[in-house]
Amino acid sequence: MTVPAGMAALFICSLTVPHAVDDGGIVFGAGYLALTAIHAVGCRLFADTASRRAILRILPFNLGAAELILAAGWTHGARDCVTALSDRLAAGRRMPIAVAGSSR
Repeated sequence: MTVPAGMAALFICSLTVPHAVDDGGIVFGAGYLALTAIHAVGCRLFADTASRRAILRILPFNLGAAELILAAGWTHGARDCVTALSDRLAAGRRMPIAVAGSSR
């Protein structure tokens, strides 16, 4: 049952990609969060031990990225910042934080 559910979540994401930075950000974020959760459940139930361990190790980063993408759908002024942070979080990289008005 996880494969059809994951396909449905990915289908929702693919339909909202053209509008993800406009009005469809919340739907895209919800679809991505659902896809991440379904993927984690599927791996937890059906994957071998090594694959399960690997997926569970990166799961907090994937969920964090999904939550930031969902938060970006609700915000308007901070959308670029939240999206950039979610991209960096999903990639597992650190990103220097720039403070508004900073001269550095």
